Amino acid sequence: MQSYKMKPGENCHLACAAMLLDVDYYKLRDTIGHTGNELLGGKRRGFHNQEIIDCFVYYGLMLSPIELYPCLGTQRCPKTIYSHDFANNRFNTFIKNCEGIIMCMTHNDVKHAIAFDHGDYCDPRYGVYQYNMSEDVRILEAWVVTEMI
Repeated sequence: MQSYKMKPGENCHLACAAMLLDVDYYKLRDTIGHTGNELLGGKRRGFHNQEIIDCFVYYGLMLSPIELYPCLGTQRCPKTIYSHDFANNRFNTFIKNCEGIIMCMTHNDVKHAIAFDHGDYCDPRYGVYQYNMSEDVRILEAWVVTEMI
C-alpha cells in the first residue's frame, strides 16, 4: 500500500480506497462520479460506504464489515456476543493479518477513515505509521478487503 497525504477538499474515505486499490485518487473519484464536496443538508456529502464498495467491485475485490463489538438487540439495549477481551483480540487479528479501512471518530467527534495493511496504518492526513488507535480515535468498525469468488 502506497501512502497518500490528502490535499484540502479531498475525502479520507476515498483516499483510503485509492491507497488500498493502488489507484489515483482522482481516477477513483471520477469512477464514482462526484467529488463528495457537494452540500447536502448544509454539510459536505462525502462518500457512502456502498460507493466505496462499488469501487472495490469495479477492481474485482470486495469489502467485508468487521465490527469491533458486535451485539444483538437494540441500541438502547445491546447484548454483546463476545467478551471485551475476545472482541479486541479478534479485531486486532483482522488488522494484523488483512488490509482494509477503519472507520472511526476523532477526538473532536469527526468521522474519519484510516487505511490499514497487515498492522501498518496510513492515516491520509499524515502518512504510514503504527500507533495505539484506542488512544487517538474511537473505532467504529473496519472494512476488510477480500477477493470476489
